[in-house]
Amino acid sequence: MCRERSTDNKSACTAATLADFFEAKVNKIRAATDGSPPLSFVDAAVDSPLRQFKPLCSDDITKLVRSAPPKQSDLDPLRTWLLKDRIELLSPYITHLIKHISVDRQRA
Repeated sequence: MCRERSTDNKSACTAATLADFFEAKVNKIRAATDGSPPLSFVDAAVDSPLRQFKPLCSDDITKLVRSAPPKQSDLDPLRTWLLKDRIELLSPYITHLIKHISVDRQRA
């Protein structure tokens, strides 16, 4: 899916191609699970429940990124080595984004 390399400046992957891919994927999953029994969930017993989260800070993001393996994909928008090299500069912005997303989800 959209991994073909083009020799010209045009992208080989269009929005329609991407939408078609995911629509086909969802349809395939629905067909494969059609007729399956409904899901059932059971609450698990917990000895020590999670009552609150430690506030996220830039140092947490920096440690997490630095501890990540140096793997990457051609689909990654930012190379891992570059992220690790500039994490001190980027971590405040990444932290802000994560906090903002978390607050938005709590409101929904």
